[in-house]
Amino acid sequence: MEHSSQNSLSRRLKLESQARVGTTMGRWKLERFLGFGSAAAVYTATDGEVFAALKTLHKANQANDQVRARFKREAEVTFSIDHENVVKVYDIGTSDDGELYMAMEMLDGLALDEFLSRKGGKLGARNALRIVQQLLAGLAASHEKEIIHRDLKPSNVFITRQRIIKLLDFGVAHVEQTDQRLTMDGTVLGTPAFMPPEQARGRLDMLDARSDTFAVGAVLFHMLTGRYVHEGSNIDEALILAATRPAESVARFESELPERVIALVDKALSWNPAKRFANANEMLAEVEVC
Repeated sequence: MEHSSQNSLSRRLKLESQARVGTTMGRWKLERFLGFGSAAAVYTATDGEVFAALKTLHKANQANDQVRARFKREAEVTFSIDHENVVKVYDIGTSDDGELYMAMEMLDGLALDEFLSRKGGKLGARNALRIVQQLLAGLAASHEKEIIHRDLKPSNVFITRQRIIKLLDFGVAHVEQTDQRLTMDGTVLGTPAFMPPEQARGRLDMLDARSDTFAVGAVLFHMLTGRYVHEGSNIDEALILAATRPAESVARFESELPERVIALVDKALSWNPAKRFANANEMLAEVEVC
């Protein structure tokens, strides 16, 4: 019954999203429906000769103040980071009907999770480090603005056809020294397979740039081994493991890796935040000499 209900909701959201094609939001005309998730839908949109990927909340979510606030925060945070390795936001606005949207650069390529799937599930050290190098460059621009991403994972890392890495989805990002009410609601935010222990325990007050470097280490671990740091049989088990069990050395699964690469991954995945890289710039400096 629950599965049937989910399918029904998915069909309704898809039909609702497709019905928006041909309408306008601000200065953007929605040309083609690209896809949707639980919160929002994405379209190809045009403003004259300018093409963009326009993201807008589902109509039901447009009436939810917390969802709207989080969406607006994502748009504003991403807009504030001007870096080649972070997806660019062109426009943030509200339609004539009061619906929030953001127009972003159109990307052509694959998310890292799909890219890995096509490559047999894992990469060699050289290729994995090339991806992480660009990922950290974009993340460093975020950290310099005191923005913590908090949901780094392969589906939020995009590889363009030109092999440029783009960091996506600042939907649960936190800006230091700002109001935390948007995220201090008792919910564990993020993805357990790439989550540092303090985040898995719901200690949002402890999250800082070192939490993001842990997540980068988890992404690198996954690229090198084809495994997750913690292999739970479901999301709940993965969350428990992330909260209670230190990461094993990547050398256990890929013993032929260069010692410097092993040290890099293991440091990033340290249980104690004080032993990790302090921020993306510090980790990037080590990647560049590996």
